[in-house]
Order: sequence, then structure tokens, then C-alpha cells
Amino acid sequence: MRRVIADDPSYTGSPPLPYAFSPSGDLLAFGLANGEVGAHAGIVSFSSSEGSADRGSGTWAIKGTDATLLGPSSGAEFVSNDELFVWSSSTFIGGQTIAYTYKVGAKTTNELYRPGGDIRTTLATWMPGGRGFALAEPAMCCGLPLVLTVRTIGEGGIIRKLGEWSVIDMWWSGSGNGAKLYGILGGDDSNATVVDLLANKTVMQFCWRGGSPGSCT
Repeated sequence: MRRVIADDPSYTGSPPLPYAFSPSGDLLAFGLANGEVGAHAGIVSFSSSEGSADRGSGTWAIKGTDATLLGPSSGAEFVSNDELFVWSSSTFIGGQTIAYTYKVGAKTTNELYRPGGDIRTTLATWMPGGRGFALAEPAMCCGLPLVLTVRTIGEGGIIRKLGEWSVIDMWWSGSGNGAKLYGILGGDDSNATVVDLLANKTVMQFCWRGGSPGSCT
């Protein structure tokens, strides 16, 4: 069985972006595309009536459902059933680099990170069992991203630089205590390495298309 939760049929090629379900499965976080500058975050109840998105006035509005629109977004994940973590990155033509949490019940937003200058965020993930997150930002040279600088940022603003890697994906360990932060390093289109970014330690190597790590043929 499938049911439309949110839709914008007039915005061809850019449907709403599904981000994450709440732990209870009652809520869905999503993004409404704002062209090349990112997306507008929203939350909708899974049991709500079908709704549609409208941008006729120049800003997003949701009709026919109980969805709540938040701020800019590139991705989002639920911290708990009552709290959402959202991050957004600027682009070469606009947008904002920002990270914040949103309390569903209280309907309040807490800004966690807003760097100055031309800083972009490529990846971000909330620390399970803690009050902070990890993010990866490109070091820019001549307009081209070379490597990503990985940092952890506590809710109180404490920033720890972990290092610089060619990270293409990043996630916390599944134990729920934030003890390990893993990243996949994309050296080329054949070889890949998984690194514990907190300890700067290689965990494993693998091949994208079969073969033996190192040669991957």
C-alpha cells in the first residue's frame, strides 16, 4: 500500500526529498527543493491527510495537511521522537550553511552552528547518546574541493578538528554511545577504505566491484 504524504506536481523534476522517520515511525522529515541553493525542511505526521506544497507566493506553503515547515536543509535526522537535527550548506549561487535542532512538541529551534565566510558542509551526522554532531567541510582551492575537514561540534559550541580525508560517507557506530565515527574514503572508483575518524585508524579496505583489496581486479 502506498499513500502520498506530500507532493508538488507543478515543480517538475524536484519532488519532496525524504530525510528520515522518527524512531516511533509517527513523523517524517522531508525537504522541499529550492533549486540549486538547497531545500526547505519540513515535518509531517505519517497519519496526516494528504497534502500538497505550493510556492506561488515565492515561499513554500503546505496545504491540506498538518506539516510544519522549518528552515533551510540539505539533510536531517531525528535525535528522538521529539527532536530533529537539520543541517544545510550554501552553494556557489546562494543558500545557508547552518545546523540546528527543532523541538517538535515545543515548536522551538536551537541554532548550533553558523560559520562565517564561504564555508560549505558536505556531510553531517548527529552523535547518538550525546549532544553534538560531526560534519565534513571541503577545503577550497581554486574553486575545487580537494579534501574534507572533519570536525565534531558539541551543543555548547566546543569544536574538535579530527583531520582531513577524502570522505564520501560518514556515520556513527551502531552501539548508540557515539564511541566511534566511521567514514568511507573514496580513493578511486575501485578501492575504498573504512576509517575510524575519531582514532584516525583504518578499519578495513574493500572493493567497489569485487576482487581483492589493493588490486580490486
